[in-house]
Amino acid sequence: RCTYSSASLLGLVAVVQAGLAVAGLAQRSVPPSLRIIGANEGLPALPDLEIGILRNPLSTTPAVDRLHDFLRRDLAQQA
Repeated sequence: RCTYSSASLLGLVAVVQAGLAVAGLAQRSVPPSLRIIGANEGLPALPDLEIGILRNPLSTTPAVDRLHDFLRRDLAQQA
């Protein structure tokens, strides 16, 4: 059951650090102050997550191109 939601990663982490909740986070987003829990604690596996990059084809500045390329490479490494 969901008892708290936030669009902010820092907001989620603060609630978990306070001991008020558990959260489903990307593994690389878990700070050292928290520990990853799962099946050993009786929790179900989380479903896979799909991430997409939407880009305006008319936005072709070098900065947008570099950001797009970086995100594609970084996300591909995590797959």
